[in-house]
Amino acid sequence: MLRSVSCDTSKNCSQRALPIIGFVACVLFWGWSLIAVGAETPAENRRCAVVEFYLSGSLAAEWTAADEVEVFAARRGGIELVVRDIEADPSALERFGRIRTGYREPNWQTPLAYACGQALKAETAEELIAGLENALVVEVFTRRGCSRCERVKAWLPGVMPRFPAWRLSFRELSTDAAATRRLQQLVSMHQASAASVPVIHVCGRLVIGFDQAETTGKRIEDLLTTWSRPCPGHADSTQWKRRSVFQLVRLQNSSRGLARPPPPAEEPFQLPLPPLPVGAVPDRPTAEEANEVEHETTEATGIELPWLG
Repeated sequence: MLRSVSCDTSKNCSQRALPIIGFVACVLFWGWSLIAVGAETPAENRRCAVVEFYLSGSLAAEWTAADEVEVFAARRGGIELVVRDIEADPSALERFGRIRTGYREPNWQTPLAYACGQALKAETAEELIAGLENALVVEVFTRRGCSRCERVKAWLPGVMPRFPAWRLSFRELSTDAAATRRLQQLVSMHQASAASVPVIHVCGRLVIGFDQAETTGKRIEDLLTTWSRPCPGHADSTQWKRRSVFQLVRLQNSSRGLARPPPPAEEPFQLPLPPLPVGAVPDRPTAEEANEVEHETTEATGIELPWLG
């Protein structure tokens, strides 16, 4: 026999409705969770940011710095670290010279990190890591009422899971004075003629405006693709994050007469080198010139470079 139960007061109705509301909320939560898991970017489609770390193998302090950068890369995930010893590898020394020439910094010495369209020079591992964290940010400057801004804000979050090392930072110009100053700094650095919104700062380049995914969006993806490579293993495992530190070749200090391990069978992935300035001759430093103890430069440089597509 069915009975209809009516609520005498609104309080009783609310109390009886609470279990139903809780059940519905749980169903919605788990439903959306399953959708999110199903929509996660497959591991084989993810691309890891490549960080080249140049050091002088005879300097123990620089190996210590490499260890600290390795820990940072493993903690952040989505990074492949390639350590290049300019004393043991002539090709590493040659690449190091090309980077110095490309950035017009002939006095740069090791250690030096090269990633995401930027050469990062610092005195300490902490400063290098801070530079890498800044380099691995996609800054998006927007303004209220801008339809193109809304378009890029809707498009970018769907693309970035393919590039797990990078972080998105949306900066609202109409309410954030610091964002305005930062944009002015970038426009001056890159010598841009104008900066209509949105402005996307990615891998040392400014992308001004946003048309559609097939045009402006493709240019942004191409920039991220240039400075990354397919990630190894499975992106959803802790072990994969640790393996994403790629071929950290621990060459021992040759002055102590310790045996060196054989070189890796496969040449590590190489990032594109900066183009040479007009009329410049490639810098070919000796290992002794590149690892002098006195370091005078402490900076993170993101010079505007021609398109490396």
